[in-house]
Amino acid sequence: MEATARQTKARRLDSMTLAVCPLYVAFGFAIGLIQIALPTVLQREGLGMERTALLALLFLPFALTVSWAPLIDRYRPLGPEKRVGWVILCQALVVACLLVAGFAGARNLTILIVAMAVLAFAAATMDSALDGYLALSSASKHLARRGGAKIGSMYAGTILGSTFTLIGMENLGWLAVLSGAASFSLAALVIFIRLHPPELHSDRIQDAGKVVRFRLGLGVRRKVPALLLVGSALGIGLAVPRLLLVDRHMDLAAVGTIFGPVSMAAGLLGAIAGGELGKARGLAVALRAAAVLFVIAMMVFGVSAQLSVISPLRAAVIVACATLAYGATFAGISALALDWAHSEQAATDYALVQSLWYSSIIGGGAIAGILLAALGTLALPIAALGVGLGLAVLTRERAQLSAADGNRAIAGS
Repeated sequence: MEATARQTKARRLDSMTLAVCPLYVAFGFAIGLIQIALPTVLQREGLGMERTALLALLFLPFALTVSWAPLIDRYRPLGPEKRVGWVILCQALVVACLLVAGFAGARNLTILIVAMAVLAFAAATMDSALDGYLALSSASKHLARRGGAKIGSMYAGTILGSTFTLIGMENLGWLAVLSGAASFSLAALVIFIRLHPPELHSDRIQDAGKVVRFRLGLGVRRKVPALLLVGSALGIGLAVPRLLLVDRHMDLAAVGTIFGPVSMAAGLLGAIAGGELGKARGLAVALRAAAVLFVIAMMVFGVSAQLSVISPLRAAVIVACATLAYGATFAGISALALDWAHSEQAATDYALVQSLWYSSIIGGGAIAGILLAALGTLALPIAALGVGLGLAVLTRERAQLSAADGNRAIAGS
């Protein structure tokens, strides 16, 4: 009987991973398409730099999802499962927008921009609903792996949506690439519909009543400063090396390779490794390991910059280590956000944490130039210190929470 129960749980875990990962890949594809591929293609088609820069506004829905996340938690657009219905509706809209954009072509600018704006809104809403569904259906022991699976899938999708989309457009054309993307997005939705387990309340959370406001628990609110510190420090630590390399007149093609394909691949590996390490040894261990790796990368880069011995290869290795640590940290933060979400407002809670996380990284990147101009390479140990201190706080509280969970399990057995 026990063996049969374990096999059933394993099948549920496998079906959950298979159900959600293709959708997260499709979501990452939308991010890469909007953030990188679309501006590049339109600029080549003759759109001026000023108007091309304004395309960054298409990314706003991904940062503002928290504004309408309570609607996801309150209303059922399709069927009895709230968030599953939103996933199906919004992903179907994503497929439609990709097809419209593909047939419109890069030269039909008005139709294309409208399609991409709706695509961004639909993809961001789908992601929020899927996060809420994942939080509802995940037991504590699965959080680390599922956080890693989410972030790793997003990284893979972003690589497809940016680098490989541009390569495909050169060889196959706009319509073929976006039609292929629509086909994959539709396939991801079909897989989710067929494989997803029911939307269940997990062992971690209780009914929170009607969704009327953002109400992260008191314990979570106490962790927000540490979360913001980690995100800001990561933003600084990832931006300063790029600014330094450009300032030292490194070849722009080398800089683009280091902070493009190399960083994306390292982030993908970091998310997968962080999820697996968190599953095997605990989330606190995975986050601490990521902190140590990031601190080492920042210190080595700072010393190398001081000694003026930064070759492209050395820079690529150091930046890869830093983004590997970032990917693992991102996976861990995703798992923590799943853990912090309340059942009846899971999408809202997760979207709020995600919004704070993204905002802190953007803010850190924005002040990186100011810190570099004022402090020089001392900005790197400051970033390392921020990540180390912030994750120390988060992992200490996480370890205390895990110990409490274990004591409750022993008392109840």
